[in-house]
Amino acid sequence: MKNLYLDANFLIAILVGGHEFHDKAVELLTIILNSETGYNLIISTLTLDEVWAHTMPYTYPNPEKNPTRYSSFAEEFQNMVLKLLSHQKFMLIPIDSPKQIFEKAIGGSKSYNLKPRDAFHYALASFYQASIVTFDSDFRFSKTDLEVISGDEKGNKLS
Repeated sequence: MKNLYLDANFLIAILVGGHEFHDKAVELLTIILNSETGYNLIISTLTLDEVWAHTMPYTYPNPEKNPTRYSSFAEEFQNMVLKLLSHQKFMLIPIDSPKQIFEKAIGGSKSYNLKPRDAFHYALASFYQASIVTFDSDFRFSKTDLEVISGDEKGNKLS
């Protein structure tokens, strides 16, 4: 089985219908799920934190008009995530070995000029020996030691 670490922007693009990469993300996920190659689709709690924060404004674009938006969206988000995780290929991973992950994140930031959050995604993907599925230009254009899958000419494509 090959591990694929799903970056937050990939999941956001899948979950938000009007997202600029929605169609590309759905197409890439369909290819992954239908591939004869066995894939473990890894989602970290760090990814979920980022997805939760960035999908809520699409559902509640006027926060001042939605004072209970956090509690309302929490249930919606829970249902979205549980639906994803019900598929046998998806795995929610914990952040094991926090010191090792931190050191790898610092190293990734120093070596590849990654922003802090991206450095942690890099460290987790590395820890789980995974390729990273992302539309993030920081991964697509930097030369990390991770295989980057984005479905375009800047990243690798799955076949």
